[in-house]
Formats: sequence, structure tokens, C-alpha cells
Amino acid sequence: MRSLTFTRKRSSTSMATSSPMNPHFFKPLLLGFHSHLNIPVAFFSKHFEQTQNHGNAVVRLRSDASDVTWEVKMDGRRLTQGWQKFAASHDLRVGDIVIFRHDGDFLLHVSFFGPSCCEIRYNHDDDDDDDDDDSSFVACVTASNLSTDMVHLPMDFSRYNGLTNRNCEIILLNEESKQWRLLMRHHKASGHVCIRSGWKRFCYENRRRANDFLTFKLVRNGATPVLQLCSSSSSSTTRPCRFVILTLTPYSLKSSTLRLPMKFVKANGIENARKITLVDRHGNKKTTSLKQFDKYGRLSLGKEWKEFCEVNKVKTGESFKLELIKEEDTGTHLLKFCSKNIPIAFYSKHIKGTTNEGYVNEVVKLRSDASDLTWEVKMDGRRLTHGWEKFATDHDLKVGDIVIFRHDGDLLFHVTPFGPSCCEIQYNDDDDDGDDDDDDEKYHQQHTKEAGSSSDNSCFVARVTESNLKKDALFLPQHFSRANGFVNRECEIILMNEDREPWTLLMKYYKTNGYVYIRHGWRSFCQANRKRANDVLTFKLVQTGTKPVLQLRASVYNRGSSSSSSTSQDRFVTLTLKQYQLKSCKLCLPVPFVMANGIKNVREIILVDRHGVRRTTSLKPDDKYGRMRLGEGCIKFCIASGVKTGESFRLELIKEKEEDTVNHLLKFSSKI
Repeated sequence: MRSLTFTRKRSSTSMATSSPMNPHFFKPLLLGFHSHLNIPVAFFSKHFEQTQNHGNAVVRLRSDASDVTWEVKMDGRRLTQGWQKFAASHDLRVGDIVIFRHDGDFLLHVSFFGPSCCEIRYNHDDDDDDDDDDSSFVACVTASNLSTDMVHLPMDFSRYNGLTNRNCEIILLNEESKQWRLLMRHHKASGHVCIRSGWKRFCYENRRRANDFLTFKLVRNGATPVLQLCSSSSSSTTRPCRFVILTLTPYSLKSSTLRLPMKFVKANGIENARKITLVDRHGNKKTTSLKQFDKYGRLSLGKEWKEFCEVNKVKTGESFKLELIKEEDTGTHLLKFCSKNIPIAFYSKHIKGTTNEGYVNEVVKLRSDASDLTWEVKMDGRRLTHGWEKFATDHDLKVGDIVIFRHDGDLLFHVTPFGPSCCEIQYNDDDDDGDDDDDDEKYHQQHTKEAGSSSDNSCFVARVTESNLKKDALFLPQHFSRANGFVNRECEIILMNEDREPWTLLMKYYKTNGYVYIRHGWRSFCQANRKRANDVLTFKLVQTGTKPVLQLRASVYNRGSSSSSSTSQDRFVTLTLKQYQLKSCKLCLPVPFVMANGIKNVREIILVDRHGVRRTTSLKPDDKYGRMRLGEGCIKFCIASGVKTGESFRLELIKEKEEDTVNHLLKFSSKI
């Protein structure tokens, strides 16, 4: 396989010609963020500045927390009226990182990450519990803390909510909101925060005794924080209690025992349960027994747990995460397999310091929007090692970049890189070909834009067009020319192809507009290397001096080559569900999408809805131009994905290899 390196550029797609790959930007939340939020200059100038009515624009914000759409006024680059309500509704705090995805037409989808670098999850259960991991904690009443009249708060809870290095009053509320005033103290030596001088009385007056588990939620922060005791019925379903991490040890296999810890058992009120249903990673259910293991409250799972671990590919020494779910209609308790992947917050809290830290010699798969390739990277503990260097090099990652990992299950991660400007790094160029124009100024601007701009000053991307072939000249990006000292120079320059064969051209400086171009050989270079109009080429400056040398690098951009992968733009398609399509059970894929992905001869395709359910349907020609029609299963797919008449939605094409066959999947991405 050829070595693959992507040349990066800033997100430069205009509103008028937006790419199916939606651009992103991120913002760390600092003091004062509640009143307003500034959009990064680079993102604003490329996506909003030319389209908005200054002072009157309204953007719409959506998130995965609910189906609500918030309308927020945009004054210049500043999000103002309506932002405060959005921030309060999502319980945003100083230190959070917020990622915005531009879905077009002033619609932004927002995702949230906490200080632990993990995505903030919001409760979507049908009950009224809206506790989250960081605003709630579980405390155990013990004879010791009753005797000392003091209880320690979990360190991650204290740090996240800014309770460290503070000495102040704190209010405890019971389930009826009755108040007890206590003192909160920070112990510098150990780093722990405790509440005292009233803990014993609070427990006594609320009839709480040793071995009881209490769930508290931080309902107000500030000069005097307020913690409220959650009702016993809701505390069994709060997010901190629903999850448990177990480790498959040699002792577990030898003794055929796998136990649920006392704290997890009591917090979820399953002390008297004698059966539980195990749900593996494929969704298959198997009921097993649940027996008391010791007098302290630990429960032991039945023998079915061994097969459960095998199905989920859990090996000796590995840790895995389970979620407890209660089916309201039947009252059945389920233990659902979540993942073997554990974010840094979970790793530090639950794995670090144990005898076996898991994941040794495990291999994770990394994907990105740069291409259809999958990179395999070794994971030693929490460290990505062998294979990571190639991934980072191929994506031209640099110091100061921020990389977001999305866990897609089975140790598969989708990776999105962001640059120091807070904008998403783009690896593809605009598809606008532009018309031939004899006007020199328009010609210069067109080709500079098409050449793109690389954050790496030694690389740039150029597009072959009918115009530059005809003129036998290619203009270099201005930032590339300036960074490498090409301004005000006239000399020979050497172009080398992928096999290092040289072509000598002339490099000239165009004083009237400041552009540098290469000519007298550009056409022959393209013809000799079978490059034609609409091909996109990546060049790297491999030698400077009196005669610079540019080398052509292998690229995923060229769609005319059967050996090159399709770009991330090609993988996505946006469709609209119309009324007549419901009646005719007909949904068509557009010609450019079909041709770009080479699926005109495919006759079956797998539809993957938002729940991950797969449906195989037919794929047939719809007309002589190349449109393809999806079979009857497409309408059921739309309904299952929550798409209504008149709504647009986005699909991603994925090629799945199984031995000698290739399956094509159309995966639901999002509603637009």
C-alpha cells in the first residue's frame, strides 16, 4: 500500500458552496462565558461574514441533550441574547469545551466536553432524573464518619465543581428541602474536601444509619454551595450508580466467580434480586442467577458470565464497563455491556494502580474524514503507541492541535483534528472548478483559492484545471510563497513526480498582485504523469536554495484514479424525504454520489439506522443518467431514524470488507 499523507488546510468552504462535510469550531469556556460567546475570526469570516445581516442575525443551536432548538442572536461574531439560556439549560461551566458543527442555514449542532476531556452525557431516560456524573455523588454512611461527624467528598466531584482550596459554609437539603448548615473544609495535605460539624445530626434527623448509601446532587454553587439529598427511588437510577467497571482476573476464571461490588449493589437497590439479564455487545440477552456472596452485600453472577465475557471479547486482565438498566414494564434488571474502552477519567479512577491495567497489546482502529482508510494502532495501557506516529504524520498533526476521539464501539475511534485557530482542520479542497477566465486578476484569485492553503509551510495543494493547462502556468498559494522566500524571485524550479523524475520549469513573481507562479513546463509535467483537469495534487518543498525542488506526493484527492480512495466529501450524501416518495416507496441516490463512490454496478446495499439496526435492500438504476434507486426498505429505515416528511438527512457510505467480499453500508448520520 502506498504511503499516504494528507496536506491540511483551514476550513474554507463558503456558505454558498458548502461541503457535505460540515465544518466545526470549538471554544473553551472561560469566566464570563454565560453572557456571550465569540465565534473564532477564521470561522466567522469564511462562513458567516458575507451572509449575515449585521446586528440582526439569529442562529439556531441544537444538541443531543434534547430535541429543542434554541434561537440565539448573533451580533457580529458574538452570540448574545439567548446564549445564556442555552448555557444554563445545558449546565455549562468554566473549563468545559464546546464544539460547534455548522449544519448550514445558521444551524449549529453543539457538543460538550468536561475538564476530564470526556464528552458530557445528558440523561435521556423517561424518568425525571436529570443528574449527571459531575454534579452528583454517592456517599456511604459509616460508623466511622458518624463518630467523627465528618464525611469526605469524592475528589473528582470536588475538583470538577471548584470546591478545592475553599473553606466555607455548605447547606445540605433533605428530600423535602429542609436545610442543615455545615462547614466545608479543604485538607491541603491530602487534597480531600470534607463536610463536618453537622453530618451526624443530618443523618440522625433523617433516620440514616451505617451502611446506608445516599445520593447528593449539587443544586447550587457559589459562596455557599447547596447539596440536596435525592430520593431513594431516584438514587438507584442516577448516573453515578448505573455503571460499574469489573476486571476479569485469573482468580475469577479459576474460582468461576464474578462479583458485583457492595456499593454498586446497594446504591441500585438490587440486594434482593436473584436473577439478572446479561446483554452482550450484539444485543443478545441471557438470564443468569444472582446470589449473595458474603455478609457485606456483594453479589455473585451465575455461570453464564463466562460465555458473556467470551462473546464480548474480554480477555484475562482486561477491565470492562457495564450499565444497569431496569425495564419499567417487566421490572427486569439488565446488565448491558458498554465497552472495554475506558476514557482517561474512568481509567484514572478505576484502573490506575490495580495489579493489571488492561489493554496491554490491544489494537484500536482509527478513522477520520480524510479518507476511507482505517489505521490500526497498538494500545499499551492508556497509551497509543505503535501505529500512532503514522496516523499523526499522515494527518499532519502538530503541537497545539486538539484532537477529538469519538468511540464508535469495538475499539473503533473516529478522529477529528482542530487547529490552534479553534477551527476544524480540513483535508479536502472545494469542488468548484470555475470557468476559464482570461481576466488575469480573476485567474490569479481562482487558482490561489483552488490551490488551497496548508498549515504546513512546506506543503500545498494544487488543482489541475483546463485553464492552467491551457496557459501552461500554475500559481502558488501566497502563504506558501512568503513562508519559503519565493517572493521577488525569478529562477528555475524543479518538479519531481512520485518516482523522483525531474522536470525543470521557470518560477516568476507577478509584482502587480504579489503572486508567484511556475510556467513553461506545467502542461508537460501533467501530461507525462497522466494528470488531468479536476485532479488535485499535493506538493512538498524538499529542497530550497538557488533552484527549489517540489515533489509530488501520493494523495487521496484524485478521483480519476481507480487506486485512490474517495475523499470524505464523496462518502456523505444529503437526501430529503418527500411526500411522493412515501407513496412510491422510492428514494434515489444522486449521480455525483454514485459515480464518485463507484457503486453504479452495486445491486444490494445495507441501510444502518440511528439505532445501529441493519436492513439489506436493493439498489437499482433509476434512469439512464446514473441515479440509483433504493428498495422498499428505505422508507422503514427513514421512519426508524426519526425522519419525517419534508426533513433532510445525511448518510455516510462505508465499505465493509469480509474476506473476499465488500459490503456497502449507508449509515444514518444526522438530520439536517
